[in-house]
Amino acid sequence: NIVSGTPLTHSTTLGNHGNPTKDIDFYRFDLLVDDVISFEAKKTSQYLDTHLRLYDSEGNQLALADGRGASSPDARLTFTIPQSGQYFLGVSGSAYNYSPFVPGTIYWQSTGDYDLIVNRLSSTDA
Repeated sequence: NIVSGTPLTHSTTLGNHGNPTKDIDFYRFDLLVDDVISFEAKKTSQYLDTHLRLYDSEGNQLALADGRGASSPDARLTFTIPQSGQYFLGVSGSAYNYSPFVPGTIYWQSTGDYDLIVNRLSSTDA
């Protein structure tokens, strides 16, 4: 549950499964129309280059944030939700474009530890 003004933080690793350079972490959120949500993938490993992609329930990419390299700032994304429903956030490292519904569309990427910080900045139910 994301409460307005109370950030949710989750610490994890990209590359922590059998094929580490093809790892993407997905998160599902049930959101309301006009919610303003911020996402940040704050890297805690030196060489991780974080990318954030927001998808609707049909798999359409709505937004992209690129950390712009291992020596640059973390990937940040703020988005206003267009309609109530389920949304998916993909966290990857320096990946080419991929589809969450098409196997084999992810290629080599950087790996490492990160904190995902999610915050509801405003809400229709606040």
